[in-house]
Order: sequence, then C-alpha cells, then structure tokens
Amino acid sequence: MTTPTPDASVINPPPPPGNQLVFLNVGSQIYIKLDGENYPAWLIQFRALLTGYDLFGYVDGTKPCPPKTLLNAATTNPDYTHWIRQDQLILHAIISSVAPTVVTHLG
Repeated sequence: MTTPTPDASVINPPPPPGNQLVFLNVGSQIYIKLDGENYPAWLIQFRALLTGYDLFGYVDGTKPCPPKTLLNAATTNPDYTHWIRQDQLILHAIISSVAPTVVTHLG
C-alpha cells in the first residue's frame, strides 16, 4: 500500500506561533504582476495573500509599529525589531510582485 504524497502546489501554512517571521513566496503565490494597468486585479490577489497570512494590518495601519525602546529606554523593544523585520519582508514581497517599470515609483 502506498502513502499519498501531498500536492506540492497546495500551500496550507499553519498560523505563525508567537513572533515568528512570515516569509512570502510571492513568485509562486502571485500570478499577476502590477504593471501600471492592472492595479485592481493585483490588489485583489495581494490583499488576499496578506490577509491569509494575517499580515494586512502592516499595510493598512491597523498593526502599528510598537515603540522602539522599552520603558527603561536603554533596551530595544523586541516587538519593535520583529515589526520592522516583518514590515521589510512585506515590502520585499510587494517589490517582487510588481513589474520593473513600476519598482522605480515605489518608495
């Protein structure tokens, strides 16, 4: 008897526990690259991706950046470090999902 192998094209990531960073593989999850003519279609798929990973709050502002330091002001807040890192990974995913002609307009 053989054991069925999972379909590699199906991606069912578990929710991230604690403060683990979420890495998006945009190349295999986003099929429409933003090119300046297709924003509505691109937005639908990108919003669905970020919402599915519970990351859309970084983009729409509902998950604000925590304070940089803890109350004693001598220690960097680990939540701040995590937020910045996750935010930059999301920015990288956005950049990876747009056409080269659009990248120059970001930032």
